[in-house]
Amino acid sequence: MQRRFFRTQIAQMLLPIVLSSIPIGVVCVASFIGKDMTSLPFLLGFILWPLPAISALLLLAFVWKTTVNRKTTLTKV
Repeated sequence: MQRRFFRTQIAQMLLPIVLSSIPIGVVCVASFIGKDMTSLPFLLGFILWPLPAISALLLLAFVWKTTVNRKTTLTKV
């Protein structure tokens, strides 16, 4: 039970950080390589706009999986 709680806490902290660091890292690497970044604001807006929804869906899936696992363990007892 505590292990599940700790995994949930870690997921809630790290998922938004990981999801936002991937597109920002790609843009940083592209700028270091020397790619043309004239449409950088548009790209960042397009990439970062759905991140809150994606992180919420991932956390919801994690909670749903936890409740499904809990229901199956309760029915086995």
